[in-house]
Amino acid sequence: MRRILAAASLIAALVVPALGQAATFIASNDAEFAQAISQATDGDTIKLAPGNYGRVLLISGQYNQIRVGGTFLPNAAPVLNANVTIESQDPNNRAVIHNIDIRSDYWTFNDVAFALTPAGQYFYAAKFTGNNNRLTNSVITYGDSTGWSASDWINNAGRGVYIRGTGNQASNNYMKNIGAGIIVDHGSSNTLVRRNTIKNLAGDAVQAHGHHTLIEKNLFMNFKSVDANHDDCIQSFSKQGGVIGAGSVVGMTIRGNLCVSNEDPNDPFYSGNQGYVIFNGMADDWLIEDNVLVSSTYHGISLTSAKNSTITHNTVLDDNPSLNGANTVWIRILGAGIGNEVSNNIANVLIANPNVTFSNNETINLSEYDDWFVDWQNYNFDLKETAPNQTVGASLMDPGASFDPYAVPLPASLPLFLGGIGLAGVIVLQAKRRKA
Repeated sequence: MRRILAAASLIAALVVPALGQAATFIASNDAEFAQAISQATDGDTIKLAPGNYGRVLLISGQYNQIRVGGTFLPNAAPVLNANVTIESQDPNNRAVIHNIDIRSDYWTFNDVAFALTPAGQYFYAAKFTGNNNRLTNSVITYGDSTGWSASDWINNAGRGVYIRGTGNQASNNYMKNIGAGIIVDHGSSNTLVRRNTIKNLAGDAVQAHGHHTLIEKNLFMNFKSVDANHDDCIQSFSKQGGVIGAGSVVGMTIRGNLCVSNEDPNDPFYSGNQGYVIFNGMADDWLIEDNVLVSSTYHGISLTSAKNSTITHNTVLDDNPSLNGANTVWIRILGAGIGNEVSNNIANVLIANPNVTFSNNETINLSEYDDWFVDWQNYNFDLKETAPNQTVGASLMDPGASFDPYAVPLPASLPLFLGGIGLAGVIVLQAKRRKA
């Protein structure tokens, strides 16, 4: 069966498998990619051949449209009830996208690379403002930061991922030389942020303001202090009726993350970033467990107002006594909330109001780290068999993305981004039988 794809001015081969099977589209330029999006239905896969596909805009609803590079398809965005996956045909030579803006539901971008020109600190590589969208196994970078000045960081390094909606995910991605990492905005719920590596960043690694967010097994490393922002590993604040600090952020889980302020204590932009914090509003029903922070900050874990929240089995410690003095990193819960517990943690300092239940915590100094940890200078905070207390502190399980694209040369296509220029090719559609 053959037909003309008029919108893309291409001839497409259509192979129809058994009824009910998902379709696989193979695209090698922006027109083919846009056409594949327009024809996709629940469970389909769009495979992108190596190459540059430009900017991707996908809007459902009133302003329905698809834009990929130089291709525009009006009123063509499908309505989905299950995810369509867009991924590189060859994971070892990822398709390159400039940025994505998805205002629709049920789209997964997997194994793609974002090659970004200097963009400024408020630009996002990926924006999801629908529901049940995912970014997985992908690479985001704003270029080589060698020799960047503070103003270069501000002007060049845009942000990673913006999320607003329900059921969205950012997992197993590698981000390097960026501004802020992942923003989960107010109005979001049930977001998953898992196993991402965010390295060399001038801003917060994660801002998490949505209810019932799970942030686990991420690696945050090498913060850059280039402006007045107080950099945080994970920061939250509530917002209600447009007022920051009003209301609560409910049901946050922060688990198994490793946050290292800087591998180089002599970095001219050494940040001394803060850890896992909420400074404005109420933390309601939070669980913060099995996290590590290595920094010269004060606020290791800091909840300025909380209720029914638990901080347990964390290790937050000062590694640079030349900044802010030695042994300064604290765990604290303030405010008038009830039902809070701080247990089984290791920190330099513990601070809390009388309504907090404390049990089995250890406060230690820098001079004692060698007695406690296997190799703390290389961020292994597993307890030695001879540690004085074997029931405290974090037990990390391999945080960060499962791959490092900088351990081997990047795909040849990555630095060649020109934006919106398609490559010649033919789209092959393997589609399920559809009603006319």
